[in-house]
Amino acid sequence: MTSAEPKKQVTTHHLKATSELYEVLSVFSSSDFPMKKVKIFKTGEIKVVRFQEGASLTPAFKALYDKELKYYRELSDLIQVKEGWVYSRTFFEGESLKDFSQRYKYYKKNKFSDFSSKDLKLILNVWKEINLLSVTHNNLNERNILVQPHLGWFSNEPKVKLVDFTTEDCSEQKMRADVHGIFSRLLGKETYDIICNKYMVTQ
Repeated sequence: MTSAEPKKQVTTHHLKATSELYEVLSVFSSSDFPMKKVKIFKTGEIKVVRFQEGASLTPAFKALYDKELKYYRELSDLIQVKEGWVYSRTFFEGESLKDFSQRYKYYKKNKFSDFSSKDLKLILNVWKEINLLSVTHNNLNERNILVQPHLGWFSNEPKVKLVDFTTEDCSEQKMRADVHGIFSRLLGKETYDIICNKYMVTQ
């Protein structure tokens, strides 16, 4: 379901509690409204939910919903529950860019020839995701860039998703500076500069 309009507010005694809708499997670190991995009781699906406490839907939570709907293209409705308001999205399999880079020992790769084609495609795919972004992300870091498993038998290309959007907007320049900072930390600035020059990534 992809609706940008919240469900009609109803009286509290007719509302369900979140504990009646889903089981919490884990809690993510979140810079804005709480974000949790859950199992939906009705369907058995694994989802990620974001939650706002309080009976009145706040402009900030509605703005975050609209931003994530624009990026992910598919969210649940905004639903009022006994504790407040909630919406859900698909849970994406994968690992953070930080964990991925540590698993493949990026910190030990000191020259361009140390990087595989998969390594380089990942770096370029992060930049592609940022360049195509239709909304802003004011909290880009190694933890909220998600590297997804390869799709298809012959694919060697890691897919990228951004998570943990915030209500606060920022400039494109800030996002670009954040991404440059991420890769400078993960790869070392000198190594990353070589990759940028090779692929004409503007710094």
